[in-house]
Amino acid sequence: MKKIVGDIWDFWVITWRESQTLFWTEAIATTSSVCASIVLAVKSPYPPLLIVFSLYLVGSVLLMYAMYVRKSSWMMVLMTWYSLMNVVGLYNVL
Repeated sequence: MKKIVGDIWDFWVITWRESQTLFWTEAIATTSSVCASIVLAVKSPYPPLLIVFSLYLVGSVLLMYAMYVRKSSWMMVLMTWYSLMNVVGLYNVL
């Protein structure tokens, strides 16, 4: 267990040292997406979709940028898809 925790800590430290901007971009994106999923789960079966789609859109756009900078092609494709679907969702809600 101690080794696993140490490995996770090392991963975060390396990520921080590589780019503090990307570290915070990914942290904000993850927090935004987690908040969206919490709202979705807690407010089911009638969640406030404007809030859910907005939070997911923030997360997916920020992660799309981070994956572009990191040159992670398939993750960037996935985040681009999520971003587009969140825009469609927002359009339908508005």
